[in-house]
Amino acid sequence: MLNDRFQKQAVFLGFLIVLFILLLCQYTPVMFDWFPIFAKNMMLKGPTFIPLSDGGAYADYTAFSTFLTYLLSLPFGHISVMTISLPFCLAAVLTLVFIYKLGALHDKAWGMFGALFALFCWKFLEGTRFLALDVFSCWVSIFCFYLVYSSELKMRRARLFWLPVGLILGFLFRGPIGFVVPASIVFLFFLIERKWRHLVIFCVWSLLLFSLMLGLLFAAAYVQGGHTLLSQVIQKQVVGRFGPYHAPRYYFFFTIGLLEFAFTSLFALVVIIQKGKSLVKALSFGTKEHLLLILTLWFLMVLVGFTIPHDKKARYVLPMVPAISLLAAYMFVERGTALKFVQRFFLQLCFWLPALFSVLALACQTYQQYVKTSMVIGYFPAMMAFGALLFAFNAIWWACCRSSKFFKPVLFISAILSLTLLNVLIAYPSRVHIEFLIGSRATFLPFI
Repeated sequence: MLNDRFQKQAVFLGFLIVLFILLLCQYTPVMFDWFPIFAKNMMLKGPTFIPLSDGGAYADYTAFSTFLTYLLSLPFGHISVMTISLPFCLAAVLTLVFIYKLGALHDKAWGMFGALFALFCWKFLEGTRFLALDVFSCWVSIFCFYLVYSSELKMRRARLFWLPVGLILGFLFRGPIGFVVPASIVFLFFLIERKWRHLVIFCVWSLLLFSLMLGLLFAAAYVQGGHTLLSQVIQKQVVGRFGPYHAPRYYFFFTIGLLEFAFTSLFALVVIIQKGKSLVKALSFGTKEHLLLILTLWFLMVLVGFTIPHDKKARYVLPMVPAISLLAAYMFVERGTALKFVQRFFLQLCFWLPALFSVLALACQTYQQYVKTSMVIGYFPAMMAFGALLFAFNAIWWACCRSSKFFKPVLFISAILSLTLLNVLIAYPSRVHIEFLIGSRATFLPFI
């Protein structure tokens, strides 16, 4: 009883820590694109179904995330970094929670390292920081998959009744694409498991639910803006996503787009290649190898599926993050020697990452001294010192604690901290600095 209570407290504390870190990551000048404008107009004009930009309704998105920002901002009387970021941060944290819960169905270490690999995924950090609505699709995808997988593994069919809730939330946050992606993952699961009755029932009611949600979206657009807005919504969120041209080309998600998810995607590919033969034979449900097979097909399905629409951005495939995180984390679950070399290489990478952070901070400091326009964030000496201290800690930890059961997680957390600071304090300010140089507009908001 005491152990269970301690575990619950530890999970809750970890939840709060991660939430705090993700919120703290926003404390810089921000390039929020449209979201502050949407929230500002909703604060001035009241709630709408489709968000309002300065030039009228913005038909690309639904206004649900903006409405949450509106509700959070009402007590303060203004929008802030916190009120805009909080829904996205909560979605990111819930993604981590369900990644852990899915992996822990087989091995708690798998769940823990899976959640850590999600934080080690560059695009996941960036997507949360830049307020990509695809973060919500990522959370809904792992939530829906966890429901169907755990219901089959634990024989708790009542969990399936939560599926419509997840799909509805996906639609509210991301529109039709936010419904189709998690629904496709659930469809894939029933297909792999040959649950033909479940598959047919799911296809029927999900199609009816999707038609209902789509009809409500069109009706809301018509009520708000008449035929003009309705046609814009149909074009932007449905018909306009498909076309004869592809920008960038169809292989984008298999090349540069995939590299943006490093390091997690690269180690996931290594695990897939290493376990390739056993995955083909993993037909027995409930085994770790069978879950690896499903995750691999999930990963490939998202990449191939998003190749079909003509417009391609790396953040669109954020729903594959849970799959690649658990795939990469399998190197810490494998009891054989096949992945030991990869694991040693990964730990070496974790060891040297703080040193890389210090070197990049030094490069930014040097650049800042030789240009007239200073960068937005200028405390690079402190960042160099912190990176050096973290690297010194890694050296001591490596020398003295290699036999400890906490050796790998602590070294991994050190690398995640370095990567997060690299994203927050170097990569992001550098991008804002470039935006300033080319004359783009940044949005400055109070933190609270």
